[in-house]
Amino acid sequence: MKVSKRGAVPPFYVMEVMKAAAQREAEGKPVLHLEVGQPSTPAPSGVLRAAVAAAEGQRLGYTDALGVPELRARIARHYRDYYGVRIPAERIAVTTGSSGAFLLSFLAAMDAGDRIALAEPGYPAYRNILTSLDIEAVGVPTGPETRFQPTPELLDQVEGPLDALLVATPANPTGTMLDTESLRSLVSYCDQRDMRLIVDEIYHGITYHGPAVTAAALSDRVIIINSFSKYFSMTGWRLGWMVVPEDLHRSVECLAQNHFISPPALSQHAAIAAFDCRDEVEENMARYRRNRDLLLRELPKAGLDDLAPADGAFYGRVLQADAGGDRDRCHTGDRFRSAARAPVCALFLRRNHRGHGRGGGAAEGLAAMTGHAFDGRVLDAAIDPEQLSLFPDISGNTINGLGEAEVRAPSPIYWQDPRTLAHGKLQNWMLEKTRRDVPEIMEMRHGLGGRGNEERVPVAAQAARGDATVFTTAVKAFALTAEADDIGIARMRPEWIYEGHKADLPNVIIVLVRMDHAELATAPEPPSVVEVMRQYNRGTRVARAVADWIRERGFQAMPHGGPVGGPLVMVPAAIAAGLGELGKHGSIINRRFGSSFRLAAVLTDMPLVPDTPDTFGADGFCESCQVCSRACPPDAITDVKQTVRGVEKWYVDFDRCVPYFNQTYGCGICIAVCPWSRPEVGPKLLQKMLRRLK
Repeated sequence: MKVSKRGAVPPFYVMEVMKAAAQREAEGKPVLHLEVGQPSTPAPSGVLRAAVAAAEGQRLGYTDALGVPELRARIARHYRDYYGVRIPAERIAVTTGSSGAFLLSFLAAMDAGDRIALAEPGYPAYRNILTSLDIEAVGVPTGPETRFQPTPELLDQVEGPLDALLVATPANPTGTMLDTESLRSLVSYCDQRDMRLIVDEIYHGITYHGPAVTAAALSDRVIIINSFSKYFSMTGWRLGWMVVPEDLHRSVECLAQNHFISPPALSQHAAIAAFDCRDEVEENMARYRRNRDLLLRELPKAGLDDLAPADGAFYGRVLQADAGGDRDRCHTGDRFRSAARAPVCALFLRRNHRGHGRGGGAAEGLAAMTGHAFDGRVLDAAIDPEQLSLFPDISGNTINGLGEAEVRAPSPIYWQDPRTLAHGKLQNWMLEKTRRDVPEIMEMRHGLGGRGNEERVPVAAQAARGDATVFTTAVKAFALTAEADDIGIARMRPEWIYEGHKADLPNVIIVLVRMDHAELATAPEPPSVVEVMRQYNRGTRVARAVADWIRERGFQAMPHGGPVGGPLVMVPAAIAAGLGELGKHGSIINRRFGSSFRLAAVLTDMPLVPDTPDTFGADGFCESCQVCSRACPPDAITDVKQTVRGVEKWYVDFDRCVPYFNQTYGCGICIAVCPWSRPEVGPKLLQKMLRRLK
């Protein structure tokens, strides 16, 4: 029987690789996913809530073929708010993904035998869809001299007539963008020749030099295609949209009615909320920007310095590999690779991956090198092999007591005497790397404001008179005048003292010193660790000053600062002392300062009144918030609590976190992105949580 030639198009090899990867996973084999151009982040939380509400409260039948009116109106408003362009909602057509939009555009604007120009290199599915429709895709070779974008001059070199032009900005796989004048010149070129212009804007929002210009600002004759997949992290929801010229409106509508009936109803109702989730999607954008900056900085160090400009999207295209082969043109027997790309992959894996599975950095760098999307997490492209060689055989999670049902004292694992630690060599490696690479903290004791006098004043022979209430008021007042930003008091508990240590003083004073969030937000770059060490120094100064004040009044007092600590695990003590709740990222969330602070402690026998824990809703907020878990480079933060030494709590996977933590001088991304830490956001969240608790 006859088989139509329309199906004889080349496969979309990305999906072929995805199919092969799924088969490998089904066989229980490991897979490093690099194939699909999508963020790993889920849809914004507002979209998820809207989807649940729609699923529970609506019939979800067929909708209008061009989309529900509410969504079309919201997209039109998006153009007004984001670009300053007014588009009637009637010109918006909601589609089944951007792929559906391309099909509708090609069918509505061209006939079999027509010719459309496409930039090379470009997205391969354009050509394959056109081939299946008997429309000729005419490649226009581009290069760095035109930023891999077509120009009127290049189009004039094409032999034969052209009926249409398709451009993408930002483009896949180069990441380059058309500026206003370049896009205007193409609009004018097409208008003068009665050519239809189709502009792929699906990566709008993911740009690094300011917002992209939309073709809707330049002409109402252009077909514009966009999607919820990229900027809004909704790839699997299969929802896109078109801005349709008036002369094509009825054609697009009839084609949509017959080909698709309607876009997915659930996705449409949920997507209305996407435009109100800007803060959340911009958190994703901040990570994309850090990824891009990291790769542009590090790839040349690996000999990969011939890169396409990465203006937008999440692609970084290596133009030439030092292993030979024509630029992206040679093919091997493997149908998924080019001879130029294969050595690039091998080079990266050989230099940086070494088969380790602790950080996942290879996936990030390799994906960017090969022109495929990375998934939005910030990972260093090279976990140092020397560091990897220092890992002990025992898991840090085992030492920490992950999964243990019985309450016990914690085992020292980091920030203790390295001679006593399984991971002591790693700790030394990290400190030495930091001292070498960040000279501002080479002499921590004297630099960055110093750490105060190490020698303690003698304990007065006669204890001062007073009761616990008087002493508590006095010591808090003193601490707040001695650089502390907050202070709390708790009764000592044995499960806060590390194995092998003793602490026979009954009370613990926890000192909090706030960090400059603007500096912390540079994490994982050096300015962040400089700020962290500056505040560790300040906390140590406060603790030493408070200890001396207590000793002068005739009581024992032992101060402990950071990062190298004493016998006390400070976080649970600080929670008991009323300084906040444990966050999903493993650090405390304080109602005033979020997680942008450091701690120090004083152990004492001075009579004191303990504070009570401060519960204001942060724990409940963390259950639904995924900002830190999405930002955490090596997937070290899970979305569910774990049992650790008999206590169910939020937990950060030590084995996943530490390689990246060491590589980046202490990282800090998770607390930097925590919404509670941002000065303009934290107070609003606090009021919201307090209202919920009433």
